[in-house]
Amino acid sequence: MDSNTSVVLSLKEAAGRPALEVGGKAANLAVLKEAGFPVPDGFVITTAAFTGFVTANGFNEGTSPESVRAAGLPGHVTTELERAIERLGEPVAVRSSGVSEDLAGASYAGQYETVLGVKRAGAEAALLCCWASAFDAHLVRYHHANGNSGVPEMAVLVQRMLAAETAGVAFSANPVTGDRGEVVINAVSGLGDRLVAGEVDGEQWFVRSGEAVRADSSIRALSSDQALVVAGLTRDVETHFGAPQDIEWALAEGKVHLLQARPVTALPPPQVEIPVEVPEGYWEREASHAPRPWSPLTSSLTYEARNPALRQVMSDFGLLIDAIEFREIGGWEYVRTVPLGGKDRPPPPDWLMPIVIRLAPGIRRRVRQAVAAVRSDDAGALVDRWRQEWHPGLKSRIAAVRSVEISTLTDTELIEHYSVAIEVLGDGARVHFTLHAAICMALAELVFASRELLGWEEFRVWELLAGLSHMSTEPSRRFGELVGKAAARPDTRRIVEEGGADAVERLGQTDPDFAAALASYLEEFGTRGLDYDAATPTLAENPELALALIADQLASGFDADERAQGVDQARKVAVAQARAALDARPQADQERWERALARAQRAYPVREENVFYTLNAPLGLVRYAALEIGRRLAGRSQVAHADDVFFLHHDEAADALIDGNKRQELVARRRAERAWVESHPGPATYGKDPGPPPPLDALPPEARFANQALLWYAQRLFDFEQSTRRAAGADVCGTAASPGRYQGPVRVIRTEAEFHKLTAGDVLVCPITSPVWSVLFPSIGALVTDTGGILSHPAIIAREHRVPAVVATGNATKRLQDGQIVIVDGTNGLVLPT
Repeated sequence: MDSNTSVVLSLKEAAGRPALEVGGKAANLAVLKEAGFPVPDGFVITTAAFTGFVTANGFNEGTSPESVRAAGLPGHVTTELERAIERLGEPVAVRSSGVSEDLAGASYAGQYETVLGVKRAGAEAALLCCWASAFDAHLVRYHHANGNSGVPEMAVLVQRMLAAETAGVAFSANPVTGDRGEVVINAVSGLGDRLVAGEVDGEQWFVRSGEAVRADSSIRALSSDQALVVAGLTRDVETHFGAPQDIEWALAEGKVHLLQARPVTALPPPQVEIPVEVPEGYWEREASHAPRPWSPLTSSLTYEARNPALRQVMSDFGLLIDAIEFREIGGWEYVRTVPLGGKDRPPPPDWLMPIVIRLAPGIRRRVRQAVAAVRSDDAGALVDRWRQEWHPGLKSRIAAVRSVEISTLTDTELIEHYSVAIEVLGDGARVHFTLHAAICMALAELVFASRELLGWEEFRVWELLAGLSHMSTEPSRRFGELVGKAAARPDTRRIVEEGGADAVERLGQTDPDFAAALASYLEEFGTRGLDYDAATPTLAENPELALALIADQLASGFDADERAQGVDQARKVAVAQARAALDARPQADQERWERALARAQRAYPVREENVFYTLNAPLGLVRYAALEIGRRLAGRSQVAHADDVFFLHHDEAADALIDGNKRQELVARRRAERAWVESHPGPATYGKDPGPPPPLDALPPEARFANQALLWYAQRLFDFEQSTRRAAGADVCGTAASPGRYQGPVRVIRTEAEFHKLTAGDVLVCPITSPVWSVLFPSIGALVTDTGGILSHPAIIAREHRVPAVVATGNATKRLQDGQIVIVDGTNGLVLPT
């Protein structure tokens, strides 16, 4: 860097300069100030200063922020900085202004640093603090996820500090509903940095057609007249840039000042209300598998197989309920236990139940069926059928469908291929829900026997099965082989750790063997749905994410074999302890427990293994076929984008390819309906709770066991009551799902699109995880979920990876914040602040 070249520009001088020189934030404010907007005076330290500093010190994206803050500024930068502050007056606000910040494609909001109340003596430290934020691992990850490489370039904006009476943010369009006619304002007394950082809630105003309405709040920061002034400024900024804007503002010295403006990068479409038709019965929100509304395409597929399959299972095993039924209500998924006869009624009293069993023909038939099913071990037969018939059959069919090069198919052939993929998914779903009966009976038998014969609490029983759910760990183990390859090859490791949009291409040139191994892994494990919605991209579609996860494991030194050995050893110890405790019991008790153990150990792996082949892999097949249809529809201008296909029902997508008619209006309406659904989450329940199930004591032992097993299993899968109770509590607590304690920083991951935020050692806090998320577990220190039970997928995967876990907290994603240091106590189900 030429020390004779100025690295400081006044905001007036910065007007019209490219963001490459002054950063996005400063470029926007300089233009607005020149246009007469009330932007406080200030100056910009250009990207040239940052680039020269980075080059002179040999820094790269692997450099720690601490190293950057510890470095000294070049002398002429310090001189110009102090002179500029002297001219401007102190104190000042020092704000990062990234080159890619506040652009329409990616806002980088909240990714950079701001230092307030800076005086000349602290200016150097404040500047270094802002520069250091460019090296934060999460920012570098976000930067790479948006198709960039290297360290994010940065300018720094310095402005006169205002003595704000009130400050806040405002949106020229409602960011939740997408309503372009409504300005939304959030305000707090004093400085607005706590509000922007999410540390405090503010007063909220909605301004439409010259009328300002305050939302219900105990906070008072603005008058209605002041809200109208802020709204007017927000509208003016939108008019100037020609697009909806998100601004930061402050009220000081009797006027409203503009502190920042950026385009709203994720404004939802306008909303269209859908009717909420509540069917008869008691319905509970099912968020453990459907934390978000289904896409229309998935919704049109998801109920066709599982509701009939579950109804058949209830009949086959003689259970005293007609069905477990899933349904969308108001766009959200709900589940209901349908009693025999279909109508909710209060259960009969204990004294009447024996009479009901003898007199009701339907109940007598069910009881006989339950006794026969248990005595003939129908549950064990289903496990055998999975291993001998269903598993190999589905595996073969999936491989055959996956091997087809769909881009070469004619439209007619593509529709046939799409139909075959849907058929595989439907058949897989029927197998999946049928297998729940086998898993339910086998696991309940072991838990009940261990409770009665050993006096064990349930959490100890899971140690007897630890390490047996191989499909929970197989993706991670195979992923660990990629990590080992990268660790042993310096050039490969460097490319993996650098990341970037071109990393996969560079690996293909530098290390074809590793690139081929990565491609093979993604073909086998990465083509599954990341959740249960066909609209969600797969890991294979985002190989950069796979490389980022490899980089995390390189940083953490994760050893899959060592962890597996530890889990196996824990199981052997638990089994030995149980057998030692049973030595004093009669031989019949020992034989009963050993039988239960053997059956549970045979069935437990099927819980995760079957999901891979019955749901996740077939869902990936449907996704890829639907996307190819979407690409063709977009190429023919029948829809705007390929992924618009997921806003069509599965038959509508095929019909569109045949008839050639446009579907833009239908897609736009469905998107608007989805926006309304997402902003109107359904209640926890609909209908009147029928109360506890009827007493089962009068049933024969086999029928009593089968029905008790079902009730126990459903609670362990979903934990409805736990989630509801925890959500209302003062502390973050839930179900103890995987033992151990871990202290680390929180990382809230609400969807698969946020995987890039996760770094090694984080506490993963999320609504729920699907089995495919298992690839994240080697990188995390602990797990906390909003929903799920002790037999939910996240609980099982956490136990297999020996990761402390608390599930069914109900509210962890709302109560915990990114970067917050917590202790996760997976033994007692607590998440504790430090």
